[in-house]
Amino acid sequence: MSANLVILSACDTARGAIYGGEGPVGLSWALFVAGTPASVVTQWRVADQSSATFMQSFYRRWGFGMPGAGNKSKSIALQLAQENLLKSTGYSHPHYWAPFVMIGDSR
Repeated sequence: MSANLVILSACDTARGAIYGGEGPVGLSWALFVAGTPASVVTQWRVADQSSATFMQSFYRRWGFGMPGAGNKSKSIALQLAQENLLKSTGYSHPHYWAPFVMIGDSR
């Protein structure tokens, strides 16, 4: 797989089975084995509208598809998108912004 980053913004995409000596094995592990250096996954059920808002904010801050945009690291873009929802009036509760985590290379 040649993707620099895979985002799975559906519910519970960070979950996996626990195997002795291996730790959690799930979608993010499978993506890593397939050659993807980083993935953004969710730790619990996410709301549709707040997830869409979060993803728009993340891509805007990362500079994806934005002419002249700065090249922020994936982890900084994730943090800024989380802060954006935290400061919003409708999605400030951690339920909306905290399920998103990055696994792998954050650059």
